[in-house]
Amino acid sequence: KKLYGEMFTDLKLKHSEKLMLMTDALLKNLRMNISDIDAFAFGKGPGSFTGLRIAAAAVKGFAQPENKPVMAVSSLAATAYMQCVADGFIIAPVFNAQQQSFYTASFKMKNGSLVRLNEDRVEKIDSFEKCFEGTYEKIVFCGDAAVVHRETLGKMFEGRSLFAKSALNYPRASAVAALAQEMISAGEYDSYADVLPNYIRASQAEVNYKVKVK
Repeated sequence: KKLYGEMFTDLKLKHSEKLMLMTDALLKNLRMNISDIDAFAFGKGPGSFTGLRIAAAAVKGFAQPENKPVMAVSSLAATAYMQCVADGFIIAPVFNAQQQSFYTASFKMKNGSLVRLNEDRVEKIDSFEKCFEGTYEKIVFCGDAAVVHRETLGKMFEGRSLFAKSALNYPRASAVAALAQEMISAGEYDSYADVLPNYIRASQAEVNYKVKVK
């Protein structure tokens, strides 16, 4: 399949300010209408709660008029998919989860396809090494937390750690689309009414609210 267009920015603007403008610009450049698209996908997280909600709401709105299928793709998987590694290497995307924690999961490439080793989850940084006990392969770290905690990860996995190129540390729309294409081919898609982001854990506001209620 062919990639016709993609846009990416990492400016400190609100998601709500740039998403629709970028979508409109991309469609105009491709001389397409939103109705020309057969299916929609978005990075379901984990990540910024506000960003995930905006992405999910936008895709639901795009898909609803003609009831187009929607795929919610792991943002960790999308980042892992972008890494150019040989079969056998472990790929470990790590996203900042605050509170000295990572959002993470582990993958391998097998014959050009991404194979998931475990589920998306939260892990404490100081106990992260335990996640790879009993493994001996090289580990390719990617994601925003791999940039911030490169020194820590390098020492923790000395002799085993490799790090992604800077351009490959953030999930791209093209990677989300590629994984979504595999999902829809396998019949793994949802209705716009059912698809949801994956927050993994409660927001700090929800935690604070529960504490007050108790």
